[in-house]
Amino acid sequence: RKIHHLFIGADFHFAKNRAGNADWLLAHSGAYGITTHVIEPLTHATSNQASNQDSDKIHSSSEIRRCLELG
Repeated sequence: RKIHHLFIGADFHFAKNRAGNADWLLAHSGAYGITTHVIEPLTHATSNQASNQDSDKIHSSSEIRRCLELG
């Protein structure tokens, strides 16, 4: 099976010393037939769960996985 789409966070890094990043993947993945999608952080404000004090708080990946597991 071949990967056609890759979804990553804007702060994604990989390789030695975290040298690879979203910009690198965007520039190079097309040569392999892969479309890279960069997902911006999900904040409480963008998910309609904000109070004034935590509207800029970013949902953690653990929190998102927990929500997906719960349905």
